[in-house]
Amino acid sequence: HKIVDEGDDHGAYLRAIHTLVLSYNVIERLPPDLGNISTLTVLRLDHNRLEKLPRTVAALERMVELDLSYNLLVEMPKELGRLVLLLKLDLSAQGKGDLLEELPEEMRGLWRLQELRLSRNNFSLLPACLYPTEKEAGMTSLRLLAMDCNPLRGIDEDIALCANLEKLYVHNTRIKKLNASITFMYKLQELWIADTRVRKLDPGIAKLPSLRKLVLNHEDQLDDFKSIRRFITADVWCFLSPGAGEIAFLSAEQKEKERKERQ
Repeated sequence: HKIVDEGDDHGAYLRAIHTLVLSYNVIERLPPDLGNISTLTVLRLDHNRLEKLPRTVAALERMVELDLSYNLLVEMPKELGRLVLLLKLDLSAQGKGDLLEELPEEMRGLWRLQELRLSRNNFSLLPACLYPTEKEAGMTSLRLLAMDCNPLRGIDEDIALCANLEKLYVHNTRIKKLNASITFMYKLQELWIADTRVRKLDPGIAKLPSLRKLVLNHEDQLDDFKSIRRFITADVWCFLSPGAGEIAFLSAEQKEKERKERQ
């Protein structure tokens, strides 16, 4: 249940660790002394029973990758925002997805962060710490944002401030539309909107120069599919289930042809 006893002296070797993997254990708490491992750059604590983090996590100033997915965390300490070298942060699946619903605004300090995974939680809004203020840069270096499997109600206009975003996962949420700001995200490569209430797409999405994958349940998800399909090449569309339309038929026909060729 504990990594080390508080106050134990484990010598210089402990302070020279760069990667620490403690996944799939029954760890319930972390000792404050964890902050003494100043050389730590990668820490994986996924699939444990952590309910909170010690504030001394702020001392891990060299951290670039932190995986806390599949724990029991209700909130993040504001001190997490001091890990300014952090590139990847995974906070997915806390408890049964009903625990974590917001992030502290101090996490705006993570301006180098490239991947933020918040899947399978209780977020109804995108975290405010994504966006810059007059004093802080916000998470404007993000390349991947995973908000899937949350009770997310919408995507606000400020998402365009994350101009480096390449992959946006908002499938299996409650969003009803994609606002026009999405059409200004010129580096966006993947957009997942399957299992949502989105029924129409802004035609401007078709003009995104980097778009390589647009994921839906099936073509019948969109009321305007027949009109918008003319502006987006066939290789961009990805369907999680067959549906009943022309694209689904052609896809099934192609798969059958490939199967016969392999025989």
